[in-house]
Amino acid sequence: MAANSVSLPATRILTEALRHLRYLILEELTERCSEALSLDSISWILTVPAIWNKSTRQLMKEIAIEAGLGSLENPESVTILLEPEAAAVHCRSARLKNTKVLSKINFQDNFETDYCVMNEIGEGYNYLVVNCGGGTVDVTIHQVCRTVNRLPISKLHKPSAGVCGSLSVDIEFVKLLCALFGFGFMSDFKLQRPAAYMELLQRFEEAKKSVSSKVRAPIVIRPPYAFIEHYLKYSDKDVSDAVRDYGSDAIVWNELDGVFILHYLAIEPLFLPSFASISEQINNIINDDQKVTHMFLVGGYSQSLWLQEKITERFSDRLKIILPDLAFVSVLRGAVMYELNRSDTPAFKAKHSYAVGVIKPFVDNTHPIEKLVIKDGKRWCTDLLDYLIEENDCIRDNETVIKKYTPANSSQDSIVINIYLVHNLSAKFVTDDGVLKCGSLKLTKNEDVQLSKELLVQIGFCGQGEVVATALDLASGTRVDAQIAETDC
Repeated sequence: MAANSVSLPATRILTEALRHLRYLILEELTERCSEALSLDSISWILTVPAIWNKSTRQLMKEIAIEAGLGSLENPESVTILLEPEAAAVHCRSARLKNTKVLSKINFQDNFETDYCVMNEIGEGYNYLVVNCGGGTVDVTIHQVCRTVNRLPISKLHKPSAGVCGSLSVDIEFVKLLCALFGFGFMSDFKLQRPAAYMELLQRFEEAKKSVSSKVRAPIVIRPPYAFIEHYLKYSDKDVSDAVRDYGSDAIVWNELDGVFILHYLAIEPLFLPSFASISEQINNIINDDQKVTHMFLVGGYSQSLWLQEKITERFSDRLKIILPDLAFVSVLRGAVMYELNRSDTPAFKAKHSYAVGVIKPFVDNTHPIEKLVIKDGKRWCTDLLDYLIEENDCIRDNETVIKKYTPANSSQDSIVINIYLVHNLSAKFVTDDGVLKCGSLKLTKNEDVQLSKELLVQIGFCGQGEVVATALDLASGTRVDAQIAETDC
């Protein structure tokens, strides 16, 4: 809902925003390219917070395709990439001479050299990427696994995300304004003068970057004139009256210059809820993992001096804290680097197990009698799980696992292969607790070729763990694909 109470579906707003962005990008590319531009040659990378689940990321991909980024015929041209994973790719390339070290680190080489920071992290040790954005702060943990010719990084844990980014500081600032001028006025100002309201927040955004817990200098915020005018009209009072009535020496209104002066005692409480949440996320991870040695601080909010100082104060005795060059655009740069070198993408541990439902010859004293079925005089055990991927298996984006199966009856007109998502590591049957059907593949014979006695089932992980299952009949060449839905249980 907009400030003027007009509502539109979020999907409509996102679609139109992406469509306009596509127009601007294509216009820029057309001007720069000397040759005719082929839309099929463009790869679109959309970065999203780690807090987004798989179904939300899939919806975002569909919205992007609807907006003209890619097409239904070429959906692979659109990749949804988690922001902390993009940032991690950028961190891998960080050079010591271009970084800001926030803690005392004894590096092996001189700061003036082209020494790679990643060389400091020992084999098998872990590091954090803390992506401090506007809405969320995403924390991911990675492990260094060196090979002969390159330095692949394995993701160890699912991202930890919280709504505690720089916008949460803005929310605290708005609460302060509500305490000063009243909730009713702030709501009316936002509704009647939305442009001036946003301008006020933007001026606070600029001012808060310079806040330092060491210097403790006040910040100066010049509200737009519309704010002063609207308050006088709304309350028949001057801004100075409201500040005086609030009665805090930490907040001053300078009538001559038309500015708020916020002293440190008024500023620090605005940051504290955000920092408490970020600190808790980091603390929970490093307490559980003693092999974490380094922390990369990235994202727009990482530019805040106050946040840098507080994180250093809290964690420098445990971690080597590094602010890479251009940390505020780490996600953007990392996304580009990810696409340019997909063969070197990091591995990750599967969050769930995936299995196929199969039948096998019945074994007395091994299989439960209630699973016994008899077909064509043969005794079979039904509803068995045959695992394709097990939880915590280490896999890479675009990696596939292939298994071969034999149909129980090759003369049947169709074969349905069910794929299951398994939360219970001890599950043996599709009917066990923690086993959920998440997709199915149906092969149907054509008029000329019977279904063969051998089928291949492939499960692939395409970009950020997106799961696609494929079944192939070797005789006819018939192939079917299915997008595997992952529940958020």
